[in-house]
Amino acid sequence: MDTSTVTVIMIVLGVLMLFAGARLFALVVGGLGFVLAWGLVQQWFPEMAEQTRLLVSAAAGVAAGVLAWMVKKAGVMLGGFVGGGLALTGLLASLGVSFPGARWIPFLIGGVVGAILFAKVFNVALVFVSSLAGAAVLTDALFPAEGTGSLPFFALAAVGILVQGRKVFFGKKKEGKD
Repeated sequence: MDTSTVTVIMIVLGVLMLFAGARLFALVVGGLGFVLAWGLVQQWFPEMAEQTRLLVSAAAGVAAGVLAWMVKKAGVMLGGFVGGGLALTGLLASLGVSFPGARWIPFLIGGVVGAILFAKVFNVALVFVSSLAGAAVLTDALFPAEGTGSLPFFALAAVGILVQGRKVFFGKKKEGKD
């Protein structure tokens, strides 16, 4: 297995998050779990075989998706946290802003904001966070050099927000549903 396999997986997850995140919440949380685990396993266990890293990341993604499906409130908070963290770190990376050795600081800040947003205004936040996270995953996969994905990040995020937001912002609200 080579890194192109992981790149393809990241592109597929990014596209799903970007365009269907508001409809496929558990899948988005699972995808976010995979992306987060992949980054952590690469950083913490660089000597681990790529297939093992892929299996560990896939298991984390499945666990996150199942958690989101079974315990929606916890899944909402988890999805908001990871999505917000990935969105902020992706945004900063696309702008060329880096935190060497302390990437967790903007991730934590974005995570807290994402979790709060998800808890308060779930549907609207899901559109924005899944679009931003999808754009971050896609630009990271397609433009791996820091600072090279600024325009694509914002363009993809805008398209994702418009595509997903059509129903949330302009669709008919059903009685008794959030």
